[in-house]
Amino acid sequence: MNVVTKSGSNKWHGTAWDYLRNEVLNANSADNNFLGVPRPKYRYNYFGGNLGGPIKRDKLFLPFSNQENTKVFNPSVAEQTRVPTALERIGDFSQTFNPDGTAPTIYMPGTQAAGSPTPVPGMKIPASLLSPLGLAIAKTFPEPNYAGTNGINYLNILPNKDAAG
Repeated sequence: MNVVTKSGSNKWHGTAWDYLRNEVLNANSADNNFLGVPRPKYRYNYFGGNLGGPIKRDKLFLPFSNQENTKVFNPSVAEQTRVPTALERIGDFSQTFNPDGTAPTIYMPGTQAAGSPTPVPGMKIPASLLSPLGLAIAKTFPEPNYAGTNGINYLNILPNKDAAG
């Protein structure tokens, strides 16, 4: 709170202002352009004014009054990552590719540590080797929802916790 006292005047005096930021005036981020995501909503508006003057000439004056207000809506954050596909969740890596387009090599458990790495046949882990706990953990990941590049298959727009609107 700020209190300022001023003596009255026989003339009206006042000001008004508005400081505005809006997504229409902003450029999109390079990440959003790459992902094909439109500019996020971004609004910051700080506005107000003050006024003072005579009620009765030389006798009674309106105290110099001030009003300020802020309205803010901060942008959201785009999260991009890779999550297991439906096939990968059940041990089938036959459709999985590295970001460079090559197929990864999946080895039978324990064979690398034993010194004789044995690739999983057909890039499909046998059902007998799949752990119920591992399958349950795989289900905790969200489903892919984005067909991006470099293996990115999940896009999530996270709201800014400071956003108000």
